[in-house]
Amino acid sequence: MTTIPAILTNLILAIFAGGLGYWLGGRRENSSRIRRAKDEFLAVIADQRAKFDAMKFREAEFFEQSLPAFTRAVYGIKHFLSAAQWAPLHAILQEYQSHHKSEFEGGRTRLVAAISAERGVGKTHSQTLREFLDRFDDCIRKSA
Repeated sequence: MTTIPAILTNLILAIFAGGLGYWLGGRRENSSRIRRAKDEFLAVIADQRAKFDAMKFREAEFFEQSLPAFTRAVYGIKHFLSAAQWAPLHAILQEYQSHHKSEFEGGRTRLVAAISAERGVGKTHSQTLREFLDRFDDCIRKSA
């Protein structure tokens, strides 16, 4: 015959083991959701890189089309990141949003940017946009 203390001990151990299993399973699932969110963000960046490469010398058009895509991607991943991970990503987005389509238009602005880049003073339109793509990508990869 089993005593009451033995039954209570077994019951407490079963509840503890079940709770521990539930907690560990939840952490693993949460980690999986975060990884999936980061992968989706990186997929948006990869998609924008492909569009950028396909839109040679149409940087202004690319900028205009990429702005909502980056904004959605950054705010979409916000709740999966800590405040320390979110802050630099948000800062990059704000810097990107501070530019204007007219800065990337061809003609004289392209020529001035190319001459400045050749002198080592500035960057071409293409270099500027590619740098933003790299910064978005690096920010999420470093937070992994």
